Amino acid sequence: MKMIVYLITQLSELLERESIERQSLLTGKKKKDSEESISWEESRLKTLHFMYIILQLSLHRVFDPPVAEEDFINCFANAAFRTLENPIMAHVRYKNVRLSVYQILGSLNARFDYSLSCSFNLVQELKLFEHMVSPLAEAVEVFFREYGCRSIVMEVIQEISRLDSKELSRDASATKSYSSFLLEITERLPDSVKPSLSLLIHHLDGESYMMRKCILNILGEIVMRVLSKEDLDDISKENRSQFLEYLEDYIHDSNAHVRSSVLAMWSKLCVAKAIPLSRQNSVLKRTLGRLQDKSSNVRKQAVTLLTSLLQCNPYTFLKRIKLGLDPLTIIELIKYDIMRQAETWLPNR
Repeated sequence: MKMIVYLITQLSELLERESIERQSLLTGKKKKDSEESISWEESRLKTLHFMYIILQLSLHRVFDPPVAEEDFINCFANAAFRTLENPIMAHVRYKNVRLSVYQILGSLNARFDYSLSCSFNLVQELKLFEHMVSPLAEAVEVFFREYGCRSIVMEVIQEISRLDSKELSRDASATKSYSSFLLEITERLPDSVKPSLSLLIHHLDGESYMMRKCILNILGEIVMRVLSKEDLDDISKENRSQFLEYLEDYIHDSNAHVRSSVLAMWSKLCVAKAIPLSRQNSVLKRTLGRLQDKSSNVRKQAVTLLTSLLQCNPYTFLKRIKLGLDPLTIIELIKYDIMRQAETWLPNR
């Protein structure tokens, strides 16, 4: 059995590696598949399914003592990750292949306690292969929902939290992948990401503006998706207040990309009615200060947020609806409010 597994997984890795090399050589050229590539395209899914079937057997009987060897487990894991390394796996038509890979890795996590190693390898793959962001985020969701790997989200976040801030600042490509991945798993599993946010907060003090932007967007998404309910307990209300405090403070971040992103997140929160009324005034005042920002993108986002804040203010609309004003007139009055309040609150030049 060990020899069969070794041969199948090694052959799968070899053929996948050759497929990746062909994809690289044919980039920008007219592609013409060879007989070998066509053959592997037809056999890949069957091979992965066969690996999955093997993992459902009572494999402990193969070992003495009855504990699967690390090298044996790695044969399956390496073949699975190698498949995802192929850029074509991000395409919609390879969905079934991706699902087979998730089944293999999910079985390893659930039956052979592979989740810690899986989390480590997953982060390494993100560093090297930008196209793996969405497939790996999808994989984490499958592990969590279908294989009961409740700790996988925290373990992956823990791995990313350990990354050196200076290294994140130097390696922009890897940091972009980490950031995109974290945002995607937040969108997929917001309730599971929330308990692990404390592991990431220290990156707000780091040198990488991309990671700061990512963490702040995650905070906003959690507020919007998890902490915007009316029946929140005291702990959840305190968490929401802390997250919004971070978002408010970083309206004045040193980097224009971060400032612009934070203002855009505040606009999303405003439209989603996720900003408590008690905080709207302080956000409005901070936003007015960004109307004089040196970055045109920041100024644009500031105007958008100010408009949203005034449009979504229930007291403003209630007063004007009672006056019998039509929507277009209300919008014009809102624009006037922005200019009037800007003149009142902004420092004189």
